[in-house]
Amino acid sequence: MLTTSNSDETSHKINLVQHDKTGLLAATCQNLPGLLVTGKTEEEIITKLPAIVKMLLAAQGEEVAYVEVVRDENSPEGYFPPTFLARSVLDGQAA
Repeated sequence: MLTTSNSDETSHKINLVQHDKTGLLAATCQNLPGLLVTGKTEEEIITKLPAIVKMLLAAQGEEVAYVEVVRDENSPEGYFPPTFLARSVLDGQAA
């Protein structure tokens, strides 16, 4: 899911899955081909995501000023793993 709130910001829905036996988490995104971030905790995933999202967008020709990862407000509470949004702001458009 890719949403655009204005001309300089996009949001990418990041889905987490958890391996049954190892507990390892993996983050993927349908509209960011190649995105696969693994970690043992949500915090580890959140720490790794911005740099990797920025790199993938740069590979698509986007000049990104920064990427912010936040918990998806529409993700049901109490369910694990949650979904996150990676919000990116294009370079030169940041306030």
